[in-house]
Amino acid sequence: MLSPTNKLMKGSFLIVGLLLFSGSAYGDELADIKEQIQILMERVEVLEQEKKDQQTAAVAIPKSDKAKNREVKSGNTKVKLSVSGWMDRAVLMADDGNDSNGYFVDGTLPSRFRLTGRASSADGWTIGSNMEWHYRSNAAFIIDQYDQDNGTSDGSFKERVLEVFFNNPKWGKLSLGQGPTASNGIAERDLSGTFVAAYSDTRFLAGGMRFRRADGSLADSDTTNPRVRHSLSNMDGMSLRDRVRYDSPSLAGFKISLGAVQGDVYDTALTYSGDMGAFKVTAAAGASSAAINYLDGKTKDFTQYAGSVSVLFDNGLNMTLAGGTQEAQNSGRNNPGFYYAKLGYKADLFQKGKTNLSVDYHSTDDLMQNGDAGDSYGFQAVQNMDDWGSELYLSLRKYQYSQTGVEFDDITGTLVGARVKF
Repeated sequence: MLSPTNKLMKGSFLIVGLLLFSGSAYGDELADIKEQIQILMERVEVLEQEKKDQQTAAVAIPKSDKAKNREVKSGNTKVKLSVSGWMDRAVLMADDGNDSNGYFVDGTLPSRFRLTGRASSADGWTIGSNMEWHYRSNAAFIIDQYDQDNGTSDGSFKERVLEVFFNNPKWGKLSLGQGPTASNGIAERDLSGTFVAAYSDTRFLAGGMRFRRADGSLADSDTTNPRVRHSLSNMDGMSLRDRVRYDSPSLAGFKISLGAVQGDVYDTALTYSGDMGAFKVTAAAGASSAAINYLDGKTKDFTQYAGSVSVLFDNGLNMTLAGGTQEAQNSGRNNPGFYYAKLGYKADLFQKGKTNLSVDYHSTDDLMQNGDAGDSYGFQAVQNMDDWGSELYLSLRKYQYSQTGVEFDDITGTLVGARVKF
């Protein structure tokens, strides 16, 4: 096949020959045409060379380097900067046994934004920083029958993680600053694929709703009409706090974590993740010298123990169990406790991604006072949209609560939402 240059040259010679054959009357026109042809030929040669250079560059650059060209660039050339996070929004329908209402809410996992910087050395050390914020607009954990638009955000992000870390596969990882404590996540191991719709802390679907008394009475009072979030807990460690934390290197899938938290609080955890042939397992257990107050989020004088285990079989079946207890320091106070169970299945129903289904049950006793009992059970469906980096989810849940001598109506909730990850 002739190149554009060769085609142009042959055409040019033909035109020149015809003009010469036509006689000298066309001499001036011939000179102009020859000059224009020369300019065009030079331009074609430049374009062909640029095309060859682009093809050579495309072959020379590996796919990994092409991906790097799309990464966010750090102001420090020695540090790799990455951006990640998600947006989680949903619609909640809640019924307190007498009235039902719809709410536009944040999902179970509030939207968040993360910046991670890493610098590595030839001897295996990595030093880095994590900065993470979440953004709540209308939290289902807070809204109730009296406040349907709680305005939990003032238009700004709230910090979750602000830490620096030093990591080495041989020596482990040391983290300093605000971030996950050593015991954070020990009650939330979950391989079901429906975590975005429900996990062991089931309060988040409609945690702000108040239980209506069996006689139909409802008041804006935590004493007479407790909220869903006051009836249940998964006693999951010390959450995110200012702390120093050490994680040991992995040994046959096991890791030990130790932490000292601001306020003279200490915690520890043992975790495991591994593939055992026909199934995968992840598990954790730990303890902390204090607990998170279910009313104000501050620490309280309870020693706390919790753990969880989740198993995923090759055929898609999965099971998750969690449990924990708190040792009350006040005389006459019963030790609160909880347990949680989930049974799930991962199916290939659509080409877009996995379809994850599950049912679960959550029970907590003696959380607010001796003799009280909170129960919750639900159904979850999550459709992964792999090409979009997103999940569509549905969560159905019923909450039940009782106190000694007092009965409350059940609360039911339906949450439909989407999480888009980046």
